[in-house]
Amino acid sequence: MNYQYKIVSEKDKNWIYLLNSLCYHDLVKQQFGKWDEKQQKNFFENKWNKQQYKIIEYSNLSIGVVAVIDKEDHFFLSEILIHPEHQNQGHGTQIISHIIDNCRKIKKDLKLQVLKANHAKNLYQRLGFVKYDETETHYKMIYQIVS
Repeated sequence: MNYQYKIVSEKDKNWIYLLNSLCYHDLVKQQFGKWDEKQQKNFFENKWNKQQYKIIEYSNLSIGVVAVIDKEDHFFLSEILIHPEHQNQGHGTQIISHIIDNCRKIKKDLKLQVLKANHAKNLYQRLGFVKYDETETHYKMIYQIVS
């Protein structure tokens, strides 16, 4: 599959928040019992950094976003959101596999965290991530490249 990655501008922020809401609404309700719009908007504002996000385009459609942060000793997959209409079609697998390949070239581990109720943890495990820690709400996972 051939993906293009578009640099995000401030005008993309509302679309990304809507995508965030589409992807997380049911999951947040499942794990926490409710979706508090004000609280979720605050969470989004706190993590928003247009320099870290890239819009994922496939067949001339914007199908999601990805954000990878280059830390001193690893990369952190801060966000990957695939629009629900494009989920379960292999896009997440392809995109994350590409990120892993880049981490191998640079020789840095890839870390992420995932809500405990999120079934994406199965995808991460299938791709080779292992849980190395957890919080009350999240599993912390690593794809280890450096031993």
